[in-house]
Amino acid sequence: MRKSTLKEHQQIKKTLVTPFNKHLGQLASFKSWQSRMPNLLWLGLIINKYGHIDGLAKCYRIIEFMKNNNMETDNLNITTILLLDDNNKILLFDYINNLCEDKILDCLCLVIDDKIFRQKFYKINKTSETRIKELKELVIECYSKFSYIGCDMRFFFSYHQAYIDKLKIMSNCSDTIAIFNEYYKLEHSEPIMGMYRSGIRAMEISFSMLSENLEYQTSFWNTVGNMSECELYLLDYPKGDEKKMKDFYEDVEKELHNLIADNFEKKNEDKFIVISGLLTYAVKLLKDVCDNNLHNSISSRIILRTIMDVYMNIKYLILLEKDSSNVWREYQDYGLGKFKLIYKKAQENYKINENSHLTPEILEAIVNDNFDEETMDIDLGYFDKTSIIKKFEEIGEKELYDTLYDYDISYSHAHWGAIRESSVLKCDNALHQLHISSDESNQQSSKSTDYDYIMIFIKIFRVVSGQFNGISNDFFDKYEVRNETNN
Repeated sequence: MRKSTLKEHQQIKKTLVTPFNKHLGQLASFKSWQSRMPNLLWLGLIINKYGHIDGLAKCYRIIEFMKNNNMETDNLNITTILLLDDNNKILLFDYINNLCEDKILDCLCLVIDDKIFRQKFYKINKTSETRIKELKELVIECYSKFSYIGCDMRFFFSYHQAYIDKLKIMSNCSDTIAIFNEYYKLEHSEPIMGMYRSGIRAMEISFSMLSENLEYQTSFWNTVGNMSECELYLLDYPKGDEKKMKDFYEDVEKELHNLIADNFEKKNEDKFIVISGLLTYAVKLLKDVCDNNLHNSISSRIILRTIMDVYMNIKYLILLEKDSSNVWREYQDYGLGKFKLIYKKAQENYKINENSHLTPEILEAIVNDNFDEETMDIDLGYFDKTSIIKKFEEIGEKELYDTLYDYDISYSHAHWGAIRESSVLKCDNALHQLHISSDESNQQSSKSTDYDYIMIFIKIFRVVSGQFNGISNDFFDKYEVRNETNN
């Protein structure tokens, strides 16, 4: 199935709905291929043994034999076949053994508790370890929804539905007719087979909507899962360059000192207070990252998101200054109002433990530092009544918001994407259904944020240097990121 573009999604309220879900709505209730696959693995064993063309030919001879002997089944699921009466099962399994060599379905004896099936296919000289190894190799071959053998299994399931006249194909469905007429004759290397395989997956998935007892599938995965170990893997990212980033921090700190020194006469101006304060905050955050070598950590992403907020605030306030010279004071009042709201709630509604890092008395002192709080209103919305995304758009940084900022905010808010990437490992054992497991041993590290810290600080210093003297050209010459557009 082709992956739809974002433009092809339709926004319904606050949700971007895929074209697929838009058309099917609540009707879509598909079971995964992994839940349907165990029932068809007996076909996979035959196809894997004899290849695509010869394997499908043998599968056809089996359903032809079933029809000629009046063995009626609704489908080719092994659980359905095992519902045949004992005489028919003996007849069918003997035929499969005559058609296919070496008791081909032996490894399924691990997961099928049927007396006649085991009598006909069980090889006494084979160990359980050998069976689980064979089963694992087959499952790996079939597991992906794009696997060739998996597609052959789906094709034959659908073919059988047409063969027993449960699947009706209209005469004007030329593509489906072509699939049924040509698929089993052509090797997978033929270009047209790519289109045929896509059509088969789309056709067979509709059968997954049918109600079905999943007891066998559940038992299958539990059995094979318990007989093999997890094979967890992680992404091995190179460590951040600790020395390079410490040198970078020292240069950033030096530029901050120069900025403060060169603009000492402006120390009481609201604009300089706000910009230098924001910049100092960003530099202190960078110090935390560099001092503790956090470059490959979750924390570095959360901190980087905050530094991007610093950049956005500085640039947005400069933009607002064109129409309101008092914006720098308004920004301070907005932030202090947030502190006022917190400490008032803490004092009036709650009892904060003295060991908490939240100290309401400190917040109260900060709020009342320059004037009485009774003159300070509390703004419960966004500063300037403008959302974060809108601010990034206004400063010409929509791309930064859509990519790095939105990505790192997933870490700040503990969204599942961030949890999945940083704190959950993938099991590479197909018999475990490639499940995910908590990284309880703290093995997974994240990709270094070095590049992005340098890039964001270049942006910040570019903006600040446009407002005040003190930042050297040598700094930009040393760290300017190539092909980076500075706004």
